[in-house]
Amino acid sequence: MMKKLHQNIFAYVAFSLLGVYSMNAQTVTNTTDHSHSGGNNAHTHAVSGMDNLVDDSFSMHFCPCIEGEEIISVKMAPNPTSEHIGIAMSNSHIKSIAVYNLEGKRLVDTKYNSSGHTATLDVSNLSKGLMIIQIETDNGKIHSKRFMKK
Repeated sequence: MMKKLHQNIFAYVAFSLLGVYSMNAQTVTNTTDHSHSGGNNAHTHAVSGMDNLVDDSFSMHFCPCIEGEEIISVKMAPNPTSEHIGIAMSNSHIKSIAVYNLEGKRLVDTKYNSSGHTATLDVSNLSKGLMIIQIETDNGKIHSKRFMKK
């Protein structure tokens, strides 16, 4: 489906010291083949033509985040640790924390009833090595991070 948007007449005139010595006129037609948009994302396919020359263009624009989605920051310290690890979250409350080794075995599973943004986890009884920590928020989102137990 092609929709005609508008037509323009372009006149090219070249001047010299003695006056006009050449003139050329062309018809320009611009059309939009199709255009889609949803939220902050859009793409457009447009075709422009000048006499027998055609310019075919395609553009896409994306928003990097989902509308209404909050970005949640998870901070852990100290890392590496031998005793305790502190966890702080922005814009969300901690519901539970689980710690896994690299084989996928769950080593710690702690639930939190308070609506806090911070927690301290005792990891002194864990073996040395790289661990995966999963933090579940009160809205059901799960954030995974790594820490080194020394």
